[in-house]
Amino acid sequence: MSVESIEAIAAASRERELPLIRHGFADYMRDYELVVFVANGAPLRLIQFIGCVSACVTSTVDARVWRESFAPTVGEFNWDVRYSTSNWGVELVKGADGDEWAKRLGMSMHVAEIVTETHRIRLVFHDMATSELPLDYCVQPSEPIEFPL
Repeated sequence: MSVESIEAIAAASRERELPLIRHGFADYMRDYELVVFVANGAPLRLIQFIGCVSACVTSTVDARVWRESFAPTVGEFNWDVRYSTSNWGVELVKGADGDEWAKRLGMSMHVAEIVTETHRIRLVFHDMATSELPLDYCVQPSEPIEFPL
């Protein structure tokens, strides 16, 4: 994908408030994914950071709120919301992280930063893609999953 296409995906992520439902590495561990809610009845949107060689996730929640969260009674922050609602977007960042990885791998690498009211996510990746997901993609199974040892 061209740098222009990556910039277009990043710009589209900033156009309106989209609840960020889930983020983390894909189950095959190469790509980092953001799952966003677009509108009632519409499919979920997946934003993939392909070939993510570095992911740094830091809390943006105030230390006072964290201290309160460990108390027997929960404070003012609603931990049960299960999504980030603030205006967030993918910001592409020029910097040494991407340049260093580009030299090491011999291919173009990019740096993105996503900041919500709960997390700051900094990713170094090769490419981006978007696709639709079924609405039940993030539903947790009602029965425990057993893994053979």
